[in-house]
Amino acid sequence: MEKYNRYKTLKKALDIQYHNISLNRVLAVEIWSIANQTLSLSWKSVLRFCFAFNFNALKTAEIFSTYGLYNRKDHYDLYNQVMDRVSKDIPRNNLLMINHTFSFHPLRFLRQLHKVYQHTTRLTLSQKEIWWLAAKMTYYCNTIDILEKIDFSHTKKYIAMAGVLNVENLLTQFLKNQNVKTYSLEEGLFIGFHHNIPVDCVAYENFESDRLLCWGDYTRNEFIKQGIHAQHLLVSGYPKQVSSQKTTTVKSAFKRGAILLARDSFHDANVRLLDILATYQQNHSCSFLLKLHPSLDYAFYEQFARTHAMSIAQPSQSLQECLNDHRWDFAIAVNTTAYYEALLSGKPCLRFKDETFDLPLGYADIFHDNQELQTLIDRLQKMPDDEYWAKVKEILHFVIGYGIDLYKKNIMA
Repeated sequence: MEKYNRYKTLKKALDIQYHNISLNRVLAVEIWSIANQTLSLSWKSVLRFCFAFNFNALKTAEIFSTYGLYNRKDHYDLYNQVMDRVSKDIPRNNLLMINHTFSFHPLRFLRQLHKVYQHTTRLTLSQKEIWWLAAKMTYYCNTIDILEKIDFSHTKKYIAMAGVLNVENLLTQFLKNQNVKTYSLEEGLFIGFHHNIPVDCVAYENFESDRLLCWGDYTRNEFIKQGIHAQHLLVSGYPKQVSSQKTTTVKSAFKRGAILLARDSFHDANVRLLDILATYQQNHSCSFLLKLHPSLDYAFYEQFARTHAMSIAQPSQSLQECLNDHRWDFAIAVNTTAYYEALLSGKPCLRFKDETFDLPLGYADIFHDNQELQTLIDRLQKMPDDEYWAKVKEILHFVIGYGIDLYKKNIMA
């Protein structure tokens, strides 16, 4: 809770408005990073105040959509798959392809700098952090000026990839003020956090859009628990295309495992699991493939794999390519929605858990140590296939909306 409380304190202090746009909501992720000392800042970056995001390049229509500043191929594929289901005629804006434009307002920067100083007098921010925040706020003020010159009178609906984050949050706030109905996709499975709350909490704490297109009922229920009203939450289904896969016979599985590792902030949990598997491998005839999250240090895990006679997937190899490789007959996941993708691919998947994170609903397939891993495998191998996969299918429907496709209905209604 300590990280979350620091974030909330700083965000509340920075409650600064510009033309009815809450700048602290646009900056939520950066505020989290500054509050928890995870953002690398330079004095050079203060020059950002001389620029704006060039929304003049935005393609608009009665309904239009954006993919935000997230350089993730899997997220971009998800966005396009959803938009294909809704309508191929809706303009799509990849905001990564839009440049900054020069917008020099030094007096505005000085006013924002004064405001940040005023609002944070009781907090222990460095001079560099204060100047960086003022520069970033000025950048977004410049951007709002550009938006105000664009004609959105014909726009009725706007779809963001992630309405809680940076420029998409700004655009969502702005268009709501223009009485445009706003939607946001769900970029990953959301859960309510109880231990070691991560930055992912902005999904509910910084909730902005009129409607969130949830994957399944599980996400909808979790958001309601966090105080989001049910009317803002539309169950729409699992957004990715799922090809029919033959399910693995559970009894004969657990010889060749694909290990689906969590992002860099859970590096310690990844290493704990790998230590367990290295020990397990010494006593069993089995092999493992490490599939890294894009944020992980490839060199570190490559060295670990080499030392312990494991394989490692190349960075260019997609998760789906790994899961569709028939050499691997099961998977183990660490705090990642890849767990559900493994099950969708027809492979049994186990989950490693430690005290540093919470897990969403799944099958009874969690282990904490070597002994529990062996006990779990023994129990699953004794289960009838039909019983295991029927329960898995039920979980996939409830948690990620497998078998549901309501995107077009929910957006076009």
